[in-house]
Amino acid sequence: MDNFKVHVFKQSHMDGFEPQSWQEKEYERFKSDGAALAGYVEGNNAALTIMMNNRVMCFCGALPLYDCGCNVWLMFSKDKSVDNIRSTTKIMRYLFSYLQNIGYLWTQTLIRTDYDKGHRWAKLLGFEDTGEPETHLDDVYTYWKKVF
Repeated sequence: MDNFKVHVFKQSHMDGFEPQSWQEKEYERFKSDGAALAGYVEGNNAALTIMMNNRVMCFCGALPLYDCGCNVWLMFSKDKSVDNIRSTTKIMRYLFSYLQNIGYLWTQTLIRTDYDKGHRWAKLLGFEDTGEPETHLDDVYTYWKKVF
């Protein structure tokens, strides 16, 4: 990937990481539940760390679901160099390729219902809104699904 280096996720990559403001609650939960979850994703190579100029730009990964599916998740840095659609689209296309290569047939993700930018981005990446809401961390999210 242009200008990006991809690494298998390690918990140490979280040191000094600061998420975008709209992901702060999710990141705090990841850190607090984190020892178990971060240990799981590290131990199962279920996540990647994307770096640029030796700085963590994002973490992304997948948790297995039924019928060869997975729930994809990502945490973006508040660093402005990652805050553009071209970079994030490139990162996600890399993740989709990675997931297909390890045998996943479809993926889903949760996007806050009030985060319009996230909905536009999901559509651009080929996700479809399932209309299935879920309350999580006192916010309402909607599931978005993509079949590879």
